[in-house]
Amino acid sequence: MTVSAYQNSERVRHAIQAEALAVGSLYSQVDSYPEPTRSDFQEMLRDYVAYTIYRDWPEHRKGDFLDGGTNRADAMSRRLAAFEPKTEGQAIVHQGVINGFREFTQARQQRLAGVITRIPAVLWYAVLVGAIVNVLLLCLLKMRPHTQFLVGTITSFFLGVILFVIVTLDNPLRGSAALPPEPFEVLWDRQMKWDEGQT
Repeated sequence: MTVSAYQNSERVRHAIQAEALAVGSLYSQVDSYPEPTRSDFQEMLRDYVAYTIYRDWPEHRKGDFLDGGTNRADAMSRRLAAFEPKTEGQAIVHQGVINGFREFTQARQQRLAGVITRIPAVLWYAVLVGAIVNVLLLCLLKMRPHTQFLVGTITSFFLGVILFVIVTLDNPLRGSAALPPEPFEVLWDRQMKWDEGQT
């Protein structure tokens, strides 16, 4: 279960990084678009990143997500669909942006799935039963009281640590120990913040 919880957490972490990378790549690619499409789309991407950091992530920590991110992604999709390339070079760039946008939406869906990702309840029952059986077996062993107390304490501590790790990793985007929006914050600080106020 610990390995499964860790894999779930790493899968969500990878999706967050992939989404931020895809947004950053789109932001750079649309720099080749003519005005006003370039400024409009870059502004939409900045708005999406700010919304994800400051509105979506607090909701993720509560185990929920808002519709605003989906609405923004849909608006970007419509803006791309409305663009008509006028040269062969623009058509090539536009196709690359369309492919990048597809990667962005896939990573976004994987990130949102992390809000509801968790280990099945039946496995938790198995872990609890196993912990109780271990404690009962320790009680049945015949040994000196201080030795039994020491072995019981070590075993209980180990089980407690393992359960704590599983509980923490089982909620990759929920609670105080959730994954942070660090890739989006880095993207904002290093690539997008400098364009604020220019459009």
